Amino acid sequence: MNALMKFTVTLLLFVTFNGCFGQTAKEYFDRGNSKALLRDYDGAISDYAKAIEMNPKLTEAYFYRGLLKVILLDQKESGCLDLSKAVALGDERAVKAMKEHCQSKVEPKDSEEEASFGYQTSIRTENYGRNN
Repeated sequence: MNALMKFTVTLLLFVTFNGCFGQTAKEYFDRGNSKALLRDYDGAISDYAKAIEMNPKLTEAYFYRGLLKVILLDQKESGCLDLSKAVALGDERAVKAMKEHCQSKVEPKDSEEEASFGYQTSIRTENYGRNN
């Protein structure tokens, strides 16, 4: 095998394995938040799910995935299950969210824009507090 071929194969293997094994649960969680802020809700759900798969005790991932499902995606049952898991893991915010969205009839937001703003504000506020 010549040098260029070895280099190409090595680079290809590095990129492939680094992409598969290089990310942590926290990185998936953070990427999920970024996707949610960009309104890529399906992508956010997928990243939150990957974060949970890697760390089943990552309370924040259950919390934000639940909020996203309940508030923006009209997946109340599944979202409430995520919120209840966050409650079981000790997240006090999830208790409030469950009372608001899961135990009584939820009043619909006036628009998707209003619902999206509320969800995104929650992510920004939480991330601001965590980084400072």
